[in-house]
Amino acid sequence: MSRGRCETYIIDVPTVFIAASLLAFVGRRVLVARRPDPFGPSFRAAMLFATVYALGVGFAAWRAPDWMLSYLIPLDDLALPLPLLHAGFLLSCWLAAASAHVLTAVCLQRGWTGRALLVPLGGAITLFSLWGLTLDRYLHIGTWAQFHAGTAVLISDSPLSAGFDVLGLLFAATFGLSVVSLHRQGRRIRAT
Repeated sequence: MSRGRCETYIIDVPTVFIAASLLAFVGRRVLVARRPDPFGPSFRAAMLFATVYALGVGFAAWRAPDWMLSYLIPLDDLALPLPLLHAGFLLSCWLAAASAHVLTAVCLQRGWTGRALLVPLGGAITLFSLWGLTLDRYLHIGTWAQFHAGTAVLISDSPLSAGFDVLGLLFAATFGLSVVSLHRQGRRIRAT
């Protein structure tokens, strides 16, 4: 595994869900200040992260499509062309980010911190359940035939490993810059 990062479709939507919920927590001061708006700066940050994440995952979708499909079906058996499937994935990431952020934001605005914490917790339980059930599929990369023949290589031995490292940095930078921006906006509100 490339330093613990997994890029496949089955776990990406819960990953975006968790990130969007956490961005709502970071933007909490702005969310509850003045006239509460669940579609403010932290919502925009969540949607930006979902977009960057989904488009970045496109690298893996085009370079290792069978892996992205968790070797559940061969690429040739897809009912949709891969670009259309990836467009649906982008839409799924947007819906996951929007729903996680709005659920968290509304709970925070109503003072229900415990309930707000259930949102990323639910996302984490979903993510780790899916990841645990399909771990072997994430550790090996190749075609559908290679995986089922036991000849798919470990991610760390794959030539795609460096690309996945760059994607990880891109995702971390997008999330990190959003956190810094939201934190600064919250400090400005507290100062006024």
